[in-house]
Order: sequence, then C-alpha cells, then structure tokens
Amino acid sequence: MRSTLITTLCILTFLWNSIKVYNSFSTYQGADNVVENMSFGMQEMQETMYKDLNEKEQEEATKALDAFMATVTPDKLRMSNIFTIISALLLILGGVWMWDMKKRGFWVYLAGNIIGILTPIIIFGGPVGITFGILVAIVSAIFTALYYSQIKQMV
Repeated sequence: MRSTLITTLCILTFLWNSIKVYNSFSTYQGADNVVENMSFGMQEMQETMYKDLNEKEQEEATKALDAFMATVTPDKLRMSNIFTIISALLLILGGVWMWDMKKRGFWVYLAGNIIGILTPIIIFGGPVGITFGILVAIVSAIFTALYYSQIKQMV
C-alpha cells in the first residue's frame, strides 16, 4: 500500500519533471533567441541599476554581467538542456517505479538528481554553474530525503 507521502511526492515529481522536459526541449530549439533575450534583459537591468551606482560600482556590475553573459552561450545552453532532459526522464522513471513501490526507483531517482546537480556545474562552471548547481541540490536533497524516509515500505 502506497503512503500519502509517496503518492504526493510522485505526483509532484511527474508534474515538475514533465514541465522540465517540455521547457528544456523548447529552450534547446530556441537557444539563440533565449541568449539574445537574456542579453537584452541584462542591458535593461544595467540601465536600471546604474542610476543608483557610482562609477566604480558600475564597472564592477558591468564585469559581473559580462562574465555571466560570456558563460551562457547557445551551445552551452543546448548541452545543458540535453542533460536536463535526461535527468528529468530518469526522475520520472524513478517516480514511476516508486509509485509501484519498487526500491530501484529511488536509486534511479537519485541518479537523475546527481545528473541534474552536476550539469550546470560542469557545463557553465564558475559562479553561474555553482549557483545553479546549489539551487538544484537544495530541492533535490529535500525530495530525496522525503523519498528515502519511505524506502522501508518499498520492495
């Protein structure tokens, strides 16, 4: 018998990772436009920020934004989305097996999380990759711990 917690976690896993697959596929296809829009957004943000900054702070902000934009290229974005799709599909598969109360689902789920955490760190590197990796790790750790708390019920 599946607990309410496993049922809830699986449903959230299915929904969230289905959205990730769809968004990653869309972003993969339009990576050039995504980067162009990000660049435009960064320029608007610079203009807004610069009103309240002195010259030295403006230079530092420009360096930081330029470093960010140099890190996020269409090719890196495409590669990241390929691995995000793989990660999400593993998470969905793990969720399906845990829905059926099979322990192997937890280990597949864990593998999907590891791929999801390492992807931005390896592909983007630096502060951008580490920041995104940490954000993914926080959410992954919460869900993994909750699933793990139920592993004794699985076969």
